[in-house]
Amino acid sequence: MEQGVPCCYRFPTLTMRRAERESLFTLSPTREWTKPEENYLLFRCEKYTVEELADRLNRTPKDIRARLKLLDLEASCGVYTLNRASQTTGYDKAQLERARVGLAMRWRVNSSGFFAITEDQLKDLCDYLRDEGRVLAA
Repeated sequence: MEQGVPCCYRFPTLTMRRAERESLFTLSPTREWTKPEENYLLFRCEKYTVEELADRLNRTPKDIRARLKLLDLEASCGVYTLNRASQTTGYDKAQLERARVGLAMRWRVNSSGFFAITEDQLKDLCDYLRDEGRVLAA
């Protein structure tokens, strides 16, 4: 046995609290977030992926995900939820759903259970709805 290190710290057990077990495997304590870093996340989270944000801020992807969750944000990098796509385009959610069916388009479902619509898909949906409007008006 190493001097000064209790056995339980060398072999994490289930009797330890989860936070204690996880803290054994962290290399250094997490740095506090600065205001400029938070602002960077606020204004860039829709443009870059978690990994790119981690590289740019010199943080781990785990830190970035935790901070985004705390700020109630999501790193999307050109991916829209149905709600956000509706707000961005001005089309109703039902119209976007109808266009998806009309185009036989498949949307991914993200980890939160929401649809993940890419920019290309959103452009196709808007083109379809715009053309549909022209046909109905004629």
